[in-house]
Amino acid sequence: MVVKKGAVVRQSLTHSVNDQVVTVCKTFFLHTLKVSDKTVTTALNKLSASGIVCGDKRGKHMNRKKVPAAIRSSVRDHIMMFPKVESHYCCANSSRQYLESGLSVARMYDLYVQHQKEKGEEYASNCTYRKIFKSDFNLSFFYTKKKINVMSVLHSNTAVMISNVL
Repeated sequence: MVVKKGAVVRQSLTHSVNDQVVTVCKTFFLHTLKVSDKTVTTALNKLSASGIVCGDKRGKHMNRKKVPAAIRSSVRDHIMMFPKVESHYCCANSSRQYLESGLSVARMYDLYVQHQKEKGEEYASNCTYRKIFKSDFNLSFFYTKKKINVMSVLHSNTAVMISNVL
């Protein structure tokens, strides 16, 4: 052992294997495995009597907040109330369904909250609504190519007009 400024620094590691104490040079051991001192110390502290390191216990608690089944089903029912739009011929082979273009998840959530308040029932948070929308449904919002082309034409015409002015 080497003493450094009032603290004891261990230069060797000792561990018992099959009732036999094994001493190893700590520096050599750490450099050979290319690990830090903290990694080895933590592993040695987690050793069980049988010589096996205990598993990681992060995330294993059971006190997670779960969304009640009634709220989950109310969100699903609300999303299913919206009419689906026929997909364009180029997307005909897709299993994705489309909602009308005037909708968005934010607008749907606002309608959901309003609907639940009218019924006097609890409602899910915006985050929960979005998670259910994304994970339980294969939905997207229908936008025609014509709208996109009109926007690109307007954008390109604006750019031409700006360049003519300059």
